Amino acid sequence: MRVERQQRRACDRCHAVKEKCRWSDDKTTCERCHRLRSTCQISRPIATAGRKSRYHHAIAGARRESRSSSSESSLTASPDGSSNTSNTIAETTPPPLMHISTQPSIFTGLNDRELEFLQGIPQGRTRIDQFLVGPSFRACHQQTFLRQLCTATFIIQDAVIASSALIACEDELHTNHQDRAIGHKRAASAISALRSLGSFSSGDLSAILMLSASAVTFALHISGSALAICRHSLHLIQPFYSPTMDLDTDSLAFLVCLVHSETAECLLRCEVPTLRFEVPLRYTVDRFLGVAAPLLSHLHDICEISYNLSRATSVNNAETMRSLDEIGLAVDHWQPSLPNDFMTRFEPAEVASMLAQANVHRWSILLIAHRLCYPYGTETTKGTALSIAILTEVDSTVKLTTRSIPCIDIAYIVACFELTDTRERQLALTKTEVVVEFSRQLQSKIKLLLIDFWRIRDARKQLYWYSISSLLLP
Repeated sequence: MRVERQQRRACDRCHAVKEKCRWSDDKTTCERCHRLRSTCQISRPIATAGRKSRYHHAIAGARRESRSSSSESSLTASPDGSSNTSNTIAETTPPPLMHISTQPSIFTGLNDRELEFLQGIPQGRTRIDQFLVGPSFRACHQQTFLRQLCTATFIIQDAVIASSALIACEDELHTNHQDRAIGHKRAASAISALRSLGSFSSGDLSAILMLSASAVTFALHISGSALAICRHSLHLIQPFYSPTMDLDTDSLAFLVCLVHSETAECLLRCEVPTLRFEVPLRYTVDRFLGVAAPLLSHLHDICEISYNLSRATSVNNAETMRSLDEIGLAVDHWQPSLPNDFMTRFEPAEVASMLAQANVHRWSILLIAHRLCYPYGTETTKGTALSIAILTEVDSTVKLTTRSIPCIDIAYIVACFELTDTRERQLALTKTEVVVEFSRQLQSKIKLLLIDFWRIRDARKQLYWYSISSLLLP
């Protein structure tokens, strides 16, 4: 009886996430591990039979009380005296000291260097500031990885190792072939796991979102493009998505990351993104997009118009102009929704970076809409004014904050497309390394894109935005 009971205990993974562990009589793995293609094993000790001692219950109660106190302390009062339970407070509350257990039952098959990478992000050794809109979000981001590594280890560990290894390669003066090999090997394993996912429950959604966002990170370090990963991931998530869905702060942030990454590439390719994302009312400041996340829906609408124009045999100018005018009017009057304590919660440099990020996104939408109406080489006054506004805002903010503004790659590209002077173009290429800190591969891709566009534009009298994809991109 004891042997049979031990065989049918919950596996380590289901036990860690407190999920029902279902076994079939003819299977050697539980249903959850079989679906996720994870290693199904039971390596933890068997609990002692009988009632726990009063000492054990006292310790457990103290731990629960400690966790409760820690959770309650993250809910502070807003400046107007009301209780503020905004997700942005949780995002910027520093977590306690973080540590990942290295018990063999969880981390199997990893060498010392891979274990070091796995510890890197949650312990602060992996450079992540270039992805975040401000340092205030660093601790929250590290805590997110720690939490998922402890509860969904088998789903995300390959992606975390791959991202950490490739980020480390970016920071090393000399190429570390071992780190690069680890990064590529683990990236391939993570992509395979992501592509093999079929159906999954809503309880796995947060882990899948982190896996997908991590995959975007290492894809942009390897090839400079993450469109295929974003599209596949968002198709997996789409059945669960609705504008009113209740996602935790971390999951919502990773969803924003995926939507923005896909939308940015769809803009250049004149394709329609998978989701039209609408920001929930309770969500105000995002760790990646700051206060600019509400503009994602307008970027989606621009993509739809670009797609229709690029494939239309005849263009209904009146209808197109009306749609673009509506978008332009909405974006022109748009103002970011700022929490009451925005100016005091964040450092001045973070405030400047977030407001600049919102401005350049807004101006880039207006500039793309302008070039959907009028080809390059015409109506240059408005195009030049918007381009100068974007480039000046980016330049002044980078000088003020001494760091790049995340997630503005497409805005910078759109602004540089307007440049005609050879010296200004060369300066823009040089500044790409300062403006785009995400990865060297992405920097190189943007530089080549700008050079190819300028060459095509100089050879043509007129060039519409919706013609770019067929001439410029494979």
